[in-house]
Amino acid sequence: MLLGTSGVAYALWSASAALNATAGTATVTVGQALTGSTLAKTYTSSDLIAVGVVTVTNTGTRSGSYSMSIGGTSTSTAFRSAIGVVVGTATTCSTTGTITNQTTGTMAAAVTKTGTLAAGASAVWCVRTNISAANVSANPGVSLAGTATTSITVGTWSASATSIAFTQSIAAPTGYQSIEGNRYKIYNQGVCMNSNWTPFDTLTRGAAAGGSCENDQTSNWRLLDDPSGAKFVARAFNTSTAPTNRWNATSATAVNLATTAATDAQRWMITARPDGTYQFLNVAQAKCLSVTSANVVSLQACNTSSALQSFTFEVAANSAPAPVTLTCGGNGSNYIYYSWPVLDGYQAEVTYKVYVNNIFVKDHTNGYSTSVQFNPTEVPIATFGTGVKTVEVRQSVAGAAYTVTGTGSISIAASSNNLSCN
Repeated sequence: MLLGTSGVAYALWSASAALNATAGTATVTVGQALTGSTLAKTYTSSDLIAVGVVTVTNTGTRSGSYSMSIGGTSTSTAFRSAIGVVVGTATTCSTTGTITNQTTGTMAAAVTKTGTLAAGASAVWCVRTNISAANVSANPGVSLAGTATTSITVGTWSASATSIAFTQSIAAPTGYQSIEGNRYKIYNQGVCMNSNWTPFDTLTRGAAAGGSCENDQTSNWRLLDDPSGAKFVARAFNTSTAPTNRWNATSATAVNLATTAATDAQRWMITARPDGTYQFLNVAQAKCLSVTSANVVSLQACNTSSALQSFTFEVAANSAPAPVTLTCGGNGSNYIYYSWPVLDGYQAEVTYKVYVNNIFVKDHTNGYSTSVQFNPTEVPIATFGTGVKTVEVRQSVAGAAYTVTGTGSISIAASSNNLSCN
């Protein structure tokens, strides 16, 4: 049985779950239990150790030799090798207590303890796993399936206990997603990165030069993908004429906003820091964005422990909500229409395309009125045939790739009044 509470899972097994083998009137059985466990673990940069007590019990009637192993699967060898394992004895099995009689290794291969147990006797092992903060930062969102397995042998007979399963993982990165349409507020120590309203070339921290964290027109940013893996950081807000000025390194230390250009001066590598925040590395200068005073922004040598280079993200507007079911209506002899919710916050910069059975039918460019209609001549039987067809509306925000925003269906009949909602 697996129980979860407060984000930590506990696994409890008893000897009754053991498999049994019988040799004449003797029984050969073994059980294992995991107690006091945090082995089901989501590691963070400040929480790097997990522990658990594995108790092996010879539940049979004869003395036997047992083997208990800890190991991991379901991920790369590199990640499994990054998680150390110590198995031994301890007065108190804890993250800091002393473990003696140690056997050590990693989750990449089984770490095993063996011994002999009389009938009814038990062996108690403290299991401790650990990972470095650097490996937490390097493996966001990765997980492995851990197991504790135990078997016992009496002569030529053997039996195994039910395996104990637990998952160990690294928390997925938070703050931003690789969605070009999203708009973000970007913070350093709780204060937003900003631009002033006019001119459009000043990048500051806080409400300097007329900016405000509450003003979407000066504190919203869009992260645009580059084939190199870097990002362009561009101004963004809900207007069809929004400036697209990007963060730009003008020298080895100075940063401003400049007209869009596919140059390394405007390319930034966004990487997770051990404390869960992010830093911006400028590709051209190989230096990191840093706050040198209350409002001044510059480039400095990268330092993953500096609060001045620590940034977080907040989604100011989500450009890709889950697709909805389109609302259908109309008069099939003249027209049929499909509607979907307005993409709040993007009305001026979103465009739509309508498809029937993956065949393009028409564009729709009014983000404030999200309803599109077409008539029988726009979905002719000669092209689409008769029967039920799929209708799909796809959206693009500020020129980003089109994604599905709504789906529905349409029925085409072989008559003059040939369109109807299905």
